[in-house]
Amino acid sequence: MKKVEFVPSYLKPDPKKHSFDMPVEIFSIGLKPGELALYAYLKQCESKAFSYPSFAEIDKAIGVSRNTVHKYVNLLYEKQLINVKNTEIMTAKGEKHNGTLKYEILPM
Repeated sequence: MKKVEFVPSYLKPDPKKHSFDMPVEIFSIGLKPGELALYAYLKQCESKAFSYPSFAEIDKAIGVSRNTVHKYVNLLYEKQLINVKNTEIMTAKGEKHNGTLKYEILPM
């Protein structure tokens, strides 16, 4: 007989916190695997109300170079699947600098 381990409920992942919705149509528009991975990652970030991941965070998450992330962002933008906005940050000295990009998933 197989031994069953007891896992406390606080250690079990909550599906509401660890899942997000993807439109089924995304699989029928001919995205390359990397584009699909980026779209899914941005969709997951959006579900957590965090849509400002840096290229470094994205490349680490989907396993491609920063240049490739930039290429995929441009491709998704051209296909009107995402909108990209620049952000600005203020340094402690009061200087304005470019922040990370803000990504918005557009309705299909």
